[in-house]
Amino acid sequence: MRWATVAARVILGLLLVGTAGLKAVDAGEAVLTVGAYQVLPPEAAFWVGVLLPGVEAAVGAALLSGYLLRGAGLAAAGLGAIFFGAVASAIYRGLDL
Repeated sequence: MRWATVAARVILGLLLVGTAGLKAVDAGEAVLTVGAYQVLPPEAAFWVGVLLPGVEAAVGAALLSGYLLRGAGLAAAGLGAIFFGAVASAIYRGLDL
C-alpha cells in the first residue's frame, strides 16, 4: 500500500510543479485567469495570480521530496478545495471560462 501513496504523492507533486511552471512562463495570463473566475476583487486576483505559481511549486516540490509531507499534503488539499470551489462557483454562475 505504501507504493500507492508514494505514487499519488509523486503524481500530484509533478502536476503542481508543472502547472506552476506553465503559469510562471506567462504570469500575465495567470493573473487574467484568476480574475476570470470573478471570485476575488481585482487587486486580490492580481496578487493571487502572481503568487500562486510559487505556492504551487513549493507544495509540489515538498510532495516530491517528502519534506514537511503532512503540511504539503494539507496545502495540496487546500489548493484543490479552493480550485474546486472556484470552478463550482463559475459553473453555477454560468461563466464561460
